[in-house]
Amino acid sequence: MEFEKRSLVVNIWVNYSEGFGKFYNVTLERRYTVNKEQQQKEWKTSHSLRESDLGNATLLLQNAFKKILELKKLDLQAKEGEAYDEQEFNY
Repeated sequence: MEFEKRSLVVNIWVNYSEGFGKFYNVTLERRYTVNKEQQQKEWKTSHSLRESDLGNATLLLQNAFKKILELKKLDLQAKEGEAYDEQEFNY
């Protein structure tokens, strides 16, 4: 899942672990172009932010945090639904 604002991109990644089960990670990148030749641009990424990026980074990270909370709520509801289904049909 990806959120973008200007040159910044935040991605939410779903991961699984035997010890933790399902969990979420977030990456933050700044994308920019470098002029290679006259009209050719090459896209690059950086994990370094400019001062002017901080406001947008804050908004993106807040949105990512809210989305993770929503996803965790859905995960919990799905898990509770599975437990309910198992109890209902367990004779």
